[in-house]
Amino acid sequence: MGRNGRVLTTASFTLMLLLSLLGTRGHAAGQLPYPASLLEDLTAGDPAVRLTAVQAIKPYRETTSLVTLLRIAEKDPVPEIRLQAVGAIWIRGEKSAARIVERILVMDNDPRIKHAAAGALGDIGDPSSTSYLLGTLSSSKDQYLAAQCIRSIGRLQDISAASYLLDYLRPGNPELIRGVTAGALGRLQSANAVGPLIEVLENDRDATVRSIAASALANFNRTDVRESLLNGLLFDSSEIVRFRSAEALAPFSFNRDVKQAYLAGLRDPDKRVRYVSLRSLSPSIAEDDIPIVADLLKDEFRGIRELAHQVLSRKGVVLERIGDRYRVVD
Repeated sequence: MGRNGRVLTTASFTLMLLLSLLGTRGHAAGQLPYPASLLEDLTAGDPAVRLTAVQAIKPYRETTSLVTLLRIAEKDPVPEIRLQAVGAIWIRGEKSAARIVERILVMDNDPRIKHAAAGALGDIGDPSSTSYLLGTLSSSKDQYLAAQCIRSIGRLQDISAASYLLDYLRPGNPELIRGVTAGALGRLQSANAVGPLIEVLENDRDATVRSIAASALANFNRTDVRESLLNGLLFDSSEIVRFRSAEALAPFSFNRDVKQAYLAGLRDPDKRVRYVSLRSLSPSIAEDDIPIVADLLKDEFRGIRELAHQVLSRKGVVLERIGDRYRVVD
């Protein structure tokens, strides 16, 4: 039904969609990136020909084929062809496709097609699709479909969805769901998510989930967030959590506590933590910090040795190169 209450026929809807595509990106007539005969093959009676045609044009972002692809994705009797068509629509990412892809998400019974439609809506980028994704999320017993819905909700950045996602952070949910929810809440940047994300970083049993929460918290410049990330860098037993906490601290104001945490990070067993800590410290290295930075000239990881060399050179420290390593000249 149209906004004025009138019912749109399939033909009129298709015409409107085709007109809306005029002027969008794509190839002009005669400049298709594939043989024009493939457009005819999309409507062939033989399913094998249709499938081959869809797969052939799938990687391209032209929009000449979009109307036909939408019809195939919604109505072709062969699930594999519908799946490939949804994938092609996903790659094109045209907002004009959102309404039909929403219908596919709700109406198609094939879980693979639902999964692809949920992903496509995230890249199509129409925030009004959020309600369809939330509806599918609330009714789905498939954690992989649920996770795809959550990812797309985060990409659509409708902040009102944050309150609906908070329950999916709870410990009773699978690790996959808790992790993608933490990432989505970081994208949505709702203040209501800060407390739950801190709780995940500090207490979730899974290190990957904690690391995603740390990255998500980088989007919230608050004192309580900084304290939680400092604890993550200094005390978490997992290398990936310490690494992500070190990365997430970078946008925060550089005070004494942050500097001390990064100095401690220079001695972390994980090379990623050492590297991020040194990179973050480099503008604020003082004379008293030179010995600990100089120790990194002997680091087993070449990237850290080179960065330490750059930092010390900027401080006026004279260095001598010995092979692929350096030493301070007394």
